[in-house]
Amino acid sequence: MDLYYVNNFGQTVDFMAWPYMVSESDLYDYTWQYESKNSVNPKVSRFYRENVEKKLKISVSATSLSAYNDALMNLLEVTEKDVLNLTPGRLYVGGEYLPCYILGSAKSNWSPGVQFLVNTFTVLSEGGSWIRENLTVFRPGSGGEESSTTSLDYPYDYPHDYASGIERRNLVNSGYHDTDFEITIYGSCQNPEINIGGHKYSVSCQLSTGEYLQINSMTKKIYKVEIDGGNVNQFHLRDRENYIFQKIRAGANTVTWSGLFGFDVTLYEKRSEPRWT
Repeated sequence: MDLYYVNNFGQTVDFMAWPYMVSESDLYDYTWQYESKNSVNPKVSRFYRENVEKKLKISVSATSLSAYNDALMNLLEVTEKDVLNLTPGRLYVGGEYLPCYILGSAKSNWSPGVQFLVNTFTVLSEGGSWIRENLTVFRPGSGGEESSTTSLDYPYDYPHDYASGIERRNLVNSGYHDTDFEITIYGSCQNPEINIGGHKYSVSCQLSTGEYLQINSMTKKIYKVEIDGGNVNQFHLRDRENYIFQKIRAGANTVTWSGLFGFDVTLYEKRSEPRWT
């Protein structure tokens, strides 16, 4: 089983490789909180989770004092950067990750001169959901059911020009509930509109070649990334008649769009515990 932490600077700590080894954790445990109404015949009105704390116990050992000290310092420096920057890192188990902070460390079985101790981390997650990202790529002219004879010179170096017209594909949400997403639309195009499962996602903006637009339902943000890497807020340009952050329903969803641009859809499938592998 893979179990490792990645901070927001791309630094990784592998908890299943020397000089570290996981000895105990409650990462697979979960509890839903709930509210109820009617004190005479109480009924549950909603389930929810707020901040969730978990424990991760790790053994640290090394064959030399310098390697031992480096291993302990590495744990602190990789994990504390996210706390100080108020941006969660990711704790991975297999192909899923828990957005979280490592906000506490308790040492035991430690004595001076011995290169061994047990370090128990306190892991804080906002919401407590494990996430698996599933990417689906949509490109014009790659199997649509309808097309016209109008030529489209796609901005990236594809081997041929595409034909504009209505494109139709399939997007499968393999989870068991509606899912958050990120849609990335590539320029050049104007006023891009995509229909997924009967719901319209549209922004009245213009993208030049090399620019792209991102719509993220988890962060509730819409922004354009310009050629120089600058971000421009596009939230005010969203379609106000159709909720732009509508989650994508479970199962197969028909996707249609003009065929004048390409885009990606990343689904964020959430679970209370990682998959057992």
